[in-house]
Amino acid sequence: MEDINFLKSSADFSVVQGKPLCSWVRNVGILYIVFGSILCVGIITAIAGIPLIIAGRQIIRAYDNMKNFSQSNSYYNLTNAIDNLNIFFKLTGVIFSISLCILVLGIITGIILKLSGTI
Repeated sequence: MEDINFLKSSADFSVVQGKPLCSWVRNVGILYIVFGSILCVGIITAIAGIPLIIAGRQIIRAYDNMKNFSQSNSYYNLTNAIDNLNIFFKLTGVIFSISLCILVLGIITGIILKLSGTI
């Protein structure tokens, strides 16, 4: 019973503090989708662009769930929001790793081309 009371008091706090967060979350999701679409123009960069689009969609879903939670206080929506944020952060880690690998490959390719006298 103590856990439920803690959850309810935490949820009430999140409704008050969550409004500014929700507006930024939606904007970040849109930016992720736009930037991911731009990255999908290139063949190699599409490897990072596709997860970026999926991550943007997940954070927008989290926004929708938080908005629904603030209106209805349904803990189902809160749980879904946290699940979507979890997926978003995992995808962001994958995107960071992919981007880092592309950067390292680009640097190595540049060094090899410079040493071979091609550029």
